[in-house]
Amino acid sequence: MARFVGFWAERRRKMMCNVQEDGQLVFRWKGKPAATVETYRNPFHGENCYIRLHLLGTDFPPGELFSLLRREAACPLQIMTPPTDAIVPVLLAGGFQLRRRCYEMEVTEACLREPLQEELPLVFCEKGTDTYCACCDALYQYYSRVHQAVSPLTASKPDFFARLPEEAVCQRRDGEILHFAFLAENEIAYIGTAGLKCFSGFARSLLARQFQQFKTLYFECDSCDPAAMLLKDAFISEPIGILDTYIFL
Repeated sequence: MARFVGFWAERRRKMMCNVQEDGQLVFRWKGKPAATVETYRNPFHGENCYIRLHLLGTDFPPGELFSLLRREAACPLQIMTPPTDAIVPVLLAGGFQLRRRCYEMEVTEACLREPLQEELPLVFCEKGTDTYCACCDALYQYYSRVHQAVSPLTASKPDFFARLPEEAVCQRRDGEILHFAFLAENEIAYIGTAGLKCFSGFARSLLARQFQQFKTLYFECDSCDPAAMLLKDAFISEPIGILDTYIFL
C-alpha cells in the first residue's frame, strides 16, 4: 500500500494544478504548463462536469491530466468540440470516449431525398393549452430517455418546460400524444416520438407544412436521438456544423 500511495504522490508532484485569477486551472507536467482547464456545470445535465480545455503543449500523458481532474470533480467529465479540432487525438489518447455527435442542419426543399406532401392531419397548439402541456410531458420523457447514456437530464419539469418554444405540433392516437415537435418560426427546436416505426409519416407531414411557410428550415439532431436522425435522413445535404460530445468516466 505504501508503494501505491508513493506512486500517486510522485504523479501529483509531476502533474500539479494551480488556480489562476480568472478561475482557470493550470496543469503542469514536470514543472511546465501543460494545459489550462475551465470547469463549469450545466443545471440541465448536472451529473457531469463540463470542461473547456486549452493545450499549452503536447509533451505530457493526457490520461494523467484527465484522471486528476476526474478525481477532483468526483463525477464524469464532459467536453464538446468539433471533430476537426486538434484536441480530439489528445482526448482519445487520454481515455475520453466519443458518445454523441450533434449535426447542425440548414435545409431547403431542394435538399429533400424525395418530394413531400402532408400525409397526416397535424394538431398545432400553443403554450397554456392542455395539448401543449401534454407535448411538454412527452418531450421530457423522450429527451430524458435518449440522452440518459450520454448526459442524463437533471432539470425539473418546470425548468425544462420554461426553455421550450411556445408552439408545438403533434399527432395523437387514442387520445395520447404519439409524435410531437416544438417550433420557433423556421426552426424545429425539438422533436420526438412514442412510436418510431410510424414516425416517418409525421416527419414528412411536418416538413411539408413548414416548407409551405419557410424557404429554409433549421434544426439540430443528436446521434443518440433516433427521431431527430430520421428527420436528418430526409435530406441529402451535409450539416453546416458538427459538435461532438466526449465523456471521461
